[in-house]
Amino acid sequence: EVCFEFCWDYSQDLSPMLWRDIPLIVVIAWSALAIWSLTLSDVIVKRLHISNPFIKISADILIFACSGYPGEFLMSTLHCWKYDFPLQAVIGVQIMGYLFVGLLISCAGRAFQSAFDGVCKRR
Repeated sequence: EVCFEFCWDYSQDLSPMLWRDIPLIVVIAWSALAIWSLTLSDVIVKRLHISNPFIKISADILIFACSGYPGEFLMSTLHCWKYDFPLQAVIGVQIMGYLFVGLLISCAGRAFQSAFDGVCKRR
């Protein structure tokens, strides 16, 4: 959020702000979305007995995008933020953005999870 702050302006209705005009609730929402999507993906993959890593990553990405985009659409419709670049308001670009961030969340989240699991197993 901090790295791409120049891309949009948040409404003051979302106060308190964490840094400049970045609302605390937005950072919390991104964190909750990441946790939700990886957890739901784990549950689905486990119940379906899927071991293929490509399918696991795909599930992470699709669940993240399908969970996150409706919130993006709703919040932008409610004018909680204003896009600084017209291309950001294009639905296809937004969905591609969520797919890309879903990939980042999957890779980073799974790496963090593996590191955490390794520390816990050593104890």
